[in-house]
Amino acid sequence: MNVMRRVLFIFGVIVFPFSAVHADPFSMHFTVSGFSPSDGVAAPTDPVTGTFVWDAASVGAPIQSLISVSMTIDAHSYALGELAYQTPLSPNTNMIYGALNGETIVEETNDFWLRWDPTTQSPLDFVYSSEKLLGQWTQGSFTAFNITSGLGNPVPEPSMIALLGIGLAALIGWRRRSPRLTRL
Repeated sequence: MNVMRRVLFIFGVIVFPFSAVHADPFSMHFTVSGFSPSDGVAAPTDPVTGTFVWDAASVGAPIQSLISVSMTIDAHSYALGELAYQTPLSPNTNMIYGALNGETIVEETNDFWLRWDPTTQSPLDFVYSSEKLLGQWTQGSFTAFNITSGLGNPVPEPSMIALLGIGLAALIGWRRRSPRLTRL
C-alpha cells in the first residue's frame, strides 16, 4: 500500500500540473475590398489585407492572447500593442479591433474593427478610420477570409497522459494487493 501512495503522489506532482487546458495558434487571413466613400471621401486603402494570429483552445473558443499582426492601412502598419480583442462580443461574434478608442471607431484616428462568427468562421464586417482623413469606411465585401490552425502533427493531450499514468498506478496497486499463489 505504501508503494501505491508513492506512485500516486509522484504522478500527482509530475503529471497533473501539465493537464491544464492548452492553447493552439490560429491564423486569420483576410482581404476586404469595395469600401464605400465616407461623406464623399474615397477610402484611402482599398483593398485592406491582413493576418492576425492568436492562441485559443479551439477555433471557436475565446481568444486567450494575440500573437502577431500584419496589417497596414493608409501607410500605418499596426503593431501588436495597438490591438485588443473581445471574445465573445455576443454569442456568435468575436472581434479584433484597434485598442486606441476601445470598441468605438473614432474619425481621424488609426482605428479599425473586424468582427466574425466563430461558429461558422465567416466574416461579419470590417470598418476603419485614418488619422489623415475625416471618415469611417465600411467594407463592400470580403474577397478572402479563412482561419487556419497552426498545428502540425497532433500531440497527445496532457490529460490523456495523466489518465494513462493513473491507470498504470492503479494496475500496479491492484497487482500488489491480489493474493499470490504459492507453489507446493
